[in-house]
Amino acid sequence: MNAMPSQQIQGTAQLGVGWRAFLQLAFAYQESTSRTIVQQRKHHGPLLVQKPFYPEAETCHVYLVHPPAGMVGGDALQLAVTTQPGSHALLTTPAAPKFYRSAGAEAVLHQQLHVQADSILEWLPQENIFFDACQASMQTRVELEDGSVFTGWEIVCLGRPASGDDFKHGYTRQGFEVWRNKKPLFIERACYQGGNEILRAAWGMQSCTVTGTMLSTDLPQDNQLYESLRAVAPDEGMAGISRFAYGMVARYLGNHAIVAREYFTRLWEIIRPLQIRKKSCPPRIWAT
Repeated sequence: MNAMPSQQIQGTAQLGVGWRAFLQLAFAYQESTSRTIVQQRKHHGPLLVQKPFYPEAETCHVYLVHPPAGMVGGDALQLAVTTQPGSHALLTTPAAPKFYRSAGAEAVLHQQLHVQADSILEWLPQENIFFDACQASMQTRVELEDGSVFTGWEIVCLGRPASGDDFKHGYTRQGFEVWRNKKPLFIERACYQGGNEILRAAWGMQSCTVTGTMLSTDLPQDNQLYESLRAVAPDEGMAGISRFAYGMVARYLGNHAIVAREYFTRLWEIIRPLQIRKKSCPPRIWAT
């Protein structure tokens, strides 16, 4: 959906001086310990990970940490993740990333996820909160190889309506792409302009402030599975499931980020045992 042409949005941003951060992670299966380890870890600036966690034996759970806790105009963060053959990583964030109001410069977050053959990546970040008058660009691209498995979601919150901070000014551009062997499986791009009609229109956000997309690959082509997924409903808002040859896409539209994440988590609980033969194991940080 486009609230206004990308060229016009891009033209409003200015180059600014802010935090520059880069984090590169590579996961590999270690035979001596029978588990996935962080084989490579490089970072510059305020974007890092602490120790990996192993709440389910071989799967490596990692929390992406951005110490400033939010981005302002001029900040630029880059994340590059690779899962090598045989590895299984689950990535999340300890808190909701925030994009604060800008005086004119754009805040940029680029995330590149490469899932090599016969590896598994679960990308389960908490919601992204875009404050009124922010100028932000967030792009996530997933590259899959043959035999790889991916489940991931992106949740967008426009403004903070509970605090009376509606999304009336500024903009955010969001992209979520999944490719396999250089061919697109799923491409979603959205441009939200503060105060634009798209935020209120029946064909747009319908005055809702939270939207989310979840994608999962390599699912059984089983009618009963999709009936079970479609029987799951969020506690508030609207949701839908789309079935594709490569898997499924779920969408949420409502007013509460926690409802979106809980809805996606319930879908994940159904999908995961069929997809990778493991029960769901929510990251402990979600309960804190």
